[in-house]
Amino acid sequence: MRRTLTLISVLALMMSMLAIPAAMATPDNHGTTGKVTLCHATHSTSNPYVVITIDPAAIFRQGHDGHHGAGQTFFDIDPTPGPGDRAEWDDIIPAFDYTYREGNQTVSGSYPGMHWGDGPLWNDDPDAAREHLLSRCFPEGEPPFVPEGNVSVEKTASTRFTRTHDWSIDKSVDPETLRLYLSGDDSTGTATWDVDVTYEGFEDGGYTVYGTIEVSNGGNTDARIDSVDDGLDGADVECEVDLAGGHVLEPGDAFECTYEVEVADGSAGTNTATASGDYLFSAVDPELDDEPFESTGSANYSFGTDPDDEVNACVTVTDTNAGFGLKYDSDDSTLCAVDFTEGMSESFTYSETFDRSDYPTRGDACVGDEIINEAEVVGDEEVVLDFATATLTIEVQCEVFAGETATGFGPEWRRTKGAPNNWFMYTTWADIADGGADLIAGQHHNIGTVTGTRNGTTTLNFTLTDGWELAGVTNNVKIHPFACPSNPSTFKYVQPGQFSSKTTVSSTQTSFSVTGLTNTTCYGIHLDVGRWVPDPTF
Repeated sequence: MRRTLTLISVLALMMSMLAIPAAMATPDNHGTTGKVTLCHATHSTSNPYVVITIDPAAIFRQGHDGHHGAGQTFFDIDPTPGPGDRAEWDDIIPAFDYTYREGNQTVSGSYPGMHWGDGPLWNDDPDAAREHLLSRCFPEGEPPFVPEGNVSVEKTASTRFTRTHDWSIDKSVDPETLRLYLSGDDSTGTATWDVDVTYEGFEDGGYTVYGTIEVSNGGNTDARIDSVDDGLDGADVECEVDLAGGHVLEPGDAFECTYEVEVADGSAGTNTATASGDYLFSAVDPELDDEPFESTGSANYSFGTDPDDEVNACVTVTDTNAGFGLKYDSDDSTLCAVDFTEGMSESFTYSETFDRSDYPTRGDACVGDEIINEAEVVGDEEVVLDFATATLTIEVQCEVFAGETATGFGPEWRRTKGAPNNWFMYTTWADIADGGADLIAGQHHNIGTVTGTRNGTTTLNFTLTDGWELAGVTNNVKIHPFACPSNPSTFKYVQPGQFSSKTTVSSTQTSFSVTGLTNTTCYGIHLDVGRWVPDPTF
């Protein structure tokens, strides 16, 4: 039958308490410090004792002071019996002093030992006490080798977090609409843009706990390590040894793991790592069972107020309007959070003047402009954090063609029923030949002259002045030769459709001639003319 080392289970408990002062016993939480070596009774008559070193709390909580083995009485009543007196075996425990906390009270006392005889107090002289112990457990000689498992875990816990800064931008233009007239003070206008960048504060995140986990074997027996886990959810543990199938850790050896995990927030905490496996006692003594264990190590962690990494701590302000770059260089347009508090803004202002002369004045080409430009606040990795646009509308006054009808100066046509208010005149050859006749438009505008020559037929030469030009229509020059009436008051008005000569002349020609006309004494002249004037409806 195989023997089981029954006290191995207390060893993991003992290793977790190494940091408490030597004489402190705390039965309430099964923890003490300063270890006490005792002889533990087994169920073997051939090997009645094993020597173990345990936390004194185990003596109170796990009943070593009442534990019996098997065989003859060794210590029954007589505190110093001889080997021949054995009928029942008990644990042999040194005497020691203890102090522990129970609630709000400090409890101190002394344990008298069990079957200790006149041995020294363990606290006073552990070496002498151990020698006394061995002499009582093994009066015939040295104790046999006893396998002992002692895997310990130590870990570190460092922290880091990232601070991400937030910025916003706004842009406006004043006025939003510029109206540019063809002349006067209003033929120019100035627009002013405002770009406002606001620091919106920061948000901390990416709270990460990381560090090392060292697993070491302080016992005298191989230990198989099956897993190393970190207590924080989602922790990624990487070890320098392969734990697949278990890693055998020899006495005195150690290995290291690293871990890293992102936690929910910046709260402080305690992080515990656990190494699990088996003490390979059967490899030392086939009659012993392997003993499973879990060893833990903890480290406290906290996050400071200063981040390890910052995102968008400094930003650059850009603008598609060239006026921005002309006024602000890269230093001016770089903003850093260290210079701001939340809600604080930085303003950029620049202006541009527009002139009506920069735009066409006539026809379909006479249109204004819509200037849309964008400002951006650009963070790390050239990421645009925010943008804003402003639109300036430029409206321009155009020239419109004001059309009129022109005729040669002379007697007026008869005011007939069909044209009671007719002011049109007809021109005599005598006036044309005598230095020319004026051209009259809209009754009041002298727009040029008409002269003529004759060489078998009559040629009339026209000259338009003061910005007047022919309208861009068909048959814009109409002439009707006729004999001057002896009684002009009875001469009826010639309708435009009755003119015998109809010619289309380009509107770009301000001087032109009509040839092949009949030689006669009078000529009816009808010109479709006009001139470009500022749009009165603008």
